[in-house]
Amino acid sequence: MKTIVNILALAAALTSQSADAADYTFQLLQIPGYSDTEAVGINNAGTVVLSGLPSQDSFLRDSSGAYTQIQYPGRSATVALGINNFGTVVGDTWNPATSSYIGFIRTSDGQFSNFIYPGAVGPTGGMQVNGINDSGVILGLYEVTATDAGSFIRSPTGEFPPFRYINDPRTYAYGINNLGQISGQSSFGSFLRNADGSYVSIGVPGATETQAFGLNDVGQITGLYAAGGVHGFVRGADGVFRTVDVPGAQTTQPWDINDLGQVVGIATFNGTQFGFIATPVPEPSTLALLAVGGVSICLIVRRRQAK
Repeated sequence: MKTIVNILALAAALTSQSADAADYTFQLLQIPGYSDTEAVGINNAGTVVLSGLPSQDSFLRDSSGAYTQIQYPGRSATVALGINNFGTVVGDTWNPATSSYIGFIRTSDGQFSNFIYPGAVGPTGGMQVNGINDSGVILGLYEVTATDAGSFIRSPTGEFPPFRYINDPRTYAYGINNLGQISGQSSFGSFLRNADGSYVSIGVPGATETQAFGLNDVGQITGLYAAGGVHGFVRGADGVFRTVDVPGAQTTQPWDINDLGQVVGIATFNGTQFGFIATPVPEPSTLALLAVGGVSICLIVRRRQAK
């Protein structure tokens, strides 16, 4: 499978924009003992899924601030990426038997199970698990071959219907809500996939690129866009975009949003990554975009380091 990494291709030094900073309160997160921290998932209880770099160990942080490491028993790598409101965590773990990553499910009481998308094993294939809703429907990416690839929905009974946006094998789906809606991105841009299989294109007005990641049951979608820098956004169910930028950060990369509108992601300060929680205050203002120019972002395929 292609190496899954977090890549930003920036043309020059970035300036920070905080057009809507007053509409959110921000909390930075750093896992003790790790040089960099990424926040990648949040549920309605405020439990956050994080990765500590450079080893990319996975943790849960509860609303009291306590950290719990997530480690699949007997495996050298565990990458947690999603959580639902029952505290069930999903992600992937390195499986020596297949020379590839396979999916895992961790229940709130700490019990692990695993699964494999049919044929998505090493040395040429693989998979990545990105999210789970409260019905136990799991969302992820698969690659059997370079052309047999895309995203999958795994039902609680174990079926794996695949899907592609505009038949693109580079369809990367990241968020799933309890209505069965899915958010993600592809070579043709970002999208919202409705439960009936119809699609809505997602693009920040005036941006050179938009990447959608998480969504909630309220219909809000979060992600990042390029316009004079790399910025975060929240798109409301009304289709209006609002900027979510961590004040003083060089880049803001949101990954997930809960039903309270809390956004988690990664903020970069002088080359160091911090996780963040952005909590909305009432009446957010509409998005203010900088003039577009000079910055591009590669398609970010979240976020596993090479084995």
